[in-house]
Amino acid sequence: MVAARFLILPVVLWLTGVVPTTLAQTAAEGAPTPESINAALARRAEFERKALSGDVYEASRLCLITGGPQRIKWCKLSAELGDYEAPFILAREYLFGWHVPADIVESMRWERISAERGSGVSRAQLGQAYLFGIGVAPDEAQAGYWIKRAARAGQRSSFYWMGWLAENGRGEVKQDYSEAIRWYQKLEYADGDQRAFFRLGMLYARGQGVAADPVKAQKYFTTAERMTRAFSNFVSGGTNSISMSYRASESRPFFADEPGQIAQARERAMQPQGDAESEFYLGQVYASGLSVVESEEESFKWFMRAAQHGHIAAQYNVGQLYKSGVGTGIGRNELEAMYWFGKASKAGDTRATYAWGMMRLYPKDTSLQDADLGLRLVREAADKGEPEAQEMLANFYALGKFVGQDLKLAEQWWQRSVERTVEMRKQQIDLWDIRIPPISLPQRINENQ
Repeated sequence: MVAARFLILPVVLWLTGVVPTTLAQTAAEGAPTPESINAALARRAEFERKALSGDVYEASRLCLITGGPQRIKWCKLSAELGDYEAPFILAREYLFGWHVPADIVESMRWERISAERGSGVSRAQLGQAYLFGIGVAPDEAQAGYWIKRAARAGQRSSFYWMGWLAENGRGEVKQDYSEAIRWYQKLEYADGDQRAFFRLGMLYARGQGVAADPVKAQKYFTTAERMTRAFSNFVSGGTNSISMSYRASESRPFFADEPGQIAQARERAMQPQGDAESEFYLGQVYASGLSVVESEEESFKWFMRAAQHGHIAAQYNVGQLYKSGVGTGIGRNELEAMYWFGKASKAGDTRATYAWGMMRLYPKDTSLQDADLGLRLVREAADKGEPEAQEMLANFYALGKFVGQDLKLAEQWWQRSVERTVEMRKQQIDLWDIRIPPISLPQRINENQ
């Protein structure tokens, strides 16, 4: 009975949203009793009564702790009562389609409310939306207005875009290369941003806003290329990022909301013939640790089953897990990683083509290096519209690495990367800038800034 209670409690109290939702947390707190469940439900009822009576604090609490589709109801009430965190959450709910159908226009409506209430992240995101027409009509004046407000309040994610506006004379910002350098260097002196380093390299190479300095330009290009490689490894190096690494599949993006889904998926996956979609889902469940105890080994097991049944995104994930050695049981295995990247690539996953190419260019085991094949694969991914591959090619041409140095081609590939990223965001394939944690709560900033 104790084990049964551990299974029941997360489902019941996940719906109430008043206690932790993972099995690990539940187990650590001891077996629940009917009394404790009733007490939790009574507390929940009291929270709801106060929220419906206009208590913004309780409405905000319910917005933050409620799981499942009911979260939307409480977040909207909280937002109507003036809470500043609820609009930020709702913008991401509609952006990613977590508990509602994805709706980029509705997302931007809530993003604007969040920006007006002081979220620096929302101000930066809204500025980009107006700049490129993502969920709103393009409006250069509004783009400049919101990006400047975010930057002046110290929102780091807006510094690159302030530099970009000044470099290109966009967003009703006067073109000023010196000003662009000043904003880009704010990121240089913080924890860095490969985009800013690349743009600094270009400005120093051309002598725009500063005396031409080929040596310094080369230093910036080298840092940008190294950071681009490191960033690519970071976002795909373990199960927490793998669970979100979704594109090349007919499945919808994963967010584990309903505990019943897990049991249903497991039942389908355990059928003799298996079920690739259910296996892929279970891989994401165990990678995320939502509603189950997080397990790298279980995540790898289910991704591998899905990959063996032809699931393209699972094949890509298995490649990433072999590349990093996470959950595989045998540690890192570059040959296996390349094998699975190759299968996903041949099935049309351009991320896998890019990852396969980068492994051929930069393997840990240097005997596996094949620069010609690696460059061909990176170029193939870039030609097919993979923005990371396009950005990497820009770095290669800027440095003269694997190719002859050509700043004109470097700039062309850079611009293609920017345009493709915008296009994908409009299509909700890749959403916003992964450098900004998508579900972190905003910090209130001075409304007078």
